[in-house]
This record gives sequence, structure tokens and C-alpha cells, in this order.
Amino acid sequence: MSSYQNEQLEKIYRASTMGRRCDHVLMRLGKLVRELQNGGVPDCFFEQGAGDGEFDEWLAKQLEERVRRTYNETVVQKEARELLGVNFHGVPEVEHFFGELTDEQRQIADTIPANFIESICAMSPKERKDHILEFDTGVSIRKMRRLARKKMFLDQNWFVRYPFFKDIDQPCWRLIRRTSIKTPPRGLDWNEQCKLVNHRVEYIPSARQVVYMMVLHYLTTRERLDELHTRTSTLHLIFPVLVYFKVDVWHYKDTGICMVPAKDYERRCLITARKPSIIVP
Repeated sequence: MSSYQNEQLEKIYRASTMGRRCDHVLMRLGKLVRELQNGGVPDCFFEQGAGDGEFDEWLAKQLEERVRRTYNETVVQKEARELLGVNFHGVPEVEHFFGELTDEQRQIADTIPANFIESICAMSPKERKDHILEFDTGVSIRKMRRLARKKMFLDQNWFVRYPFFKDIDQPCWRLIRRTSIKTPPRGLDWNEQCKLVNHRVEYIPSARQVVYMMVLHYLTTRERLDELHTRTSTLHLIFPVLVYFKVDVWHYKDTGICMVPAKDYERRCLITARKPSIIVP
């Protein structure tokens, strides 16, 4: 493929994704064009069409359909998507924003813990709105900041020298609350909050896991979890790291995902995630 065509493809991609460059999507777009060329479509078709709004829109649509066709969801995944609607983030959503999964990651994604599906089926419609089922690739906060769109994170760097900024997890399905658990009006300190958690079946997610949920949910639905101000199991010195989506209606630059050490006197909220049990195909 010529440098001219590469340049045009990048322009098309930038126009179709609001300026968020991502090399893996450009690579897929290039593969799609090469397949069309191998099928007999002449080069002049792309040279004449590049820059035309309708052509750019058509090519971007072909790419989006190609991305979503790369993974066939299992029966269980389809059932979960039907039950949770926009609160289900599977492989198509993850690959669309974070890049193509490895064969090992896809193999893990093929199965969802049985108790997750059982729990979702037992929930009322209102309870399902409070939970998100997502495939978590385990990507670090550092990489998420690089891949996510601009203004997704608040401009802060105090945590970049601490290990949790670069921590990664094993890929897995995660059933996680998107709303805080109920606490008394006066609030609870960290130790008191931990006693509310049934550690046999659930756990307090880390800062990385909460940030991943907020980023993926926003990129997929454009919904910011503004009401979520949650402590996490990640500790900075002796304080749990607080994660929330800061919104400043007056200063846009002060809006984004924020992380700060949560002192006990601040009495912040808490969310939990379900522990997996037996896994079924």
C-alpha cells in the first residue's frame, strides 16, 4: 500500500473516531482495503474517494462491522447481554477500544463464571441496572490513560511513581457494582465499611479495576458514572485510594477520572465485585 493511501486511511480513521488514533484500528482498516484491492477494486477508487465524506463514512462503517464480526458471542454471553443491556461489555466492545485480544484472552473470554449468570438472573430489573458485567483484559491504568480519549482522565500525576499505576491483572470476567452499597447517613470509616462486605462471595475491587469499569463503560455508552465516589482496595500508605469522575461545569479541563488517597474523616462510599466460582461454557 502506498504512503498516499496510508495517509488517506489515517485521515479517514481520525475523522471517524474524533481524533483518537489507535494503531490496531488503522491496521485493520489497512487490511480491509487490501482485501478489497485483492478482490479487484482498483487503486484509483480509493484515491478518488479519499476525502469524500460519503466514502469516508462508508469505509468507516465497513471497518466497524468488520471489527464486530471478528468474535462470535456464546449463548451465555448473548443471554447476559440481553439481561443487562448497556451494562454488558463483552469482547466486541473491549476490542473496539483496547485492541484485538490474544488467542489466550479470547479463550478465557469464551466462558463466564456460572454464579455470575445465576446472580444476574436472580436480580430484579432495578438491581441489574446497578451492576456491570464486563470482560477485563487486566490492562494497567498507565496504558488506559494512553489508549483512552483525551480528557478522559483528570490532569494529575501524583500516582505515576507508585506501583498500582502500572499494575496489571489476569484477564477475566468481572461482575461489579456501578453504584455504592448502602451505608448509614453518618458514614463509616474504612474498617467499618470492610465489615459490610461478605468476603466469602464478594470483594472490594482495586483502583485499576474501578478505573477500567469507568473507562470502558464511558467509551461504550458515553455515560459518566458521576455519582460514584468509591474507596478501593488499593492503598496509598495507609489510606485506600478513592476513585471518582470529577465534573466541573465551569472548567472543562478539571473534568475527568480522578484518584486521591481517601482519609477516614472523609467517609466515602464503597462498591463490591462478585467472586467467581465454577466456570461453564
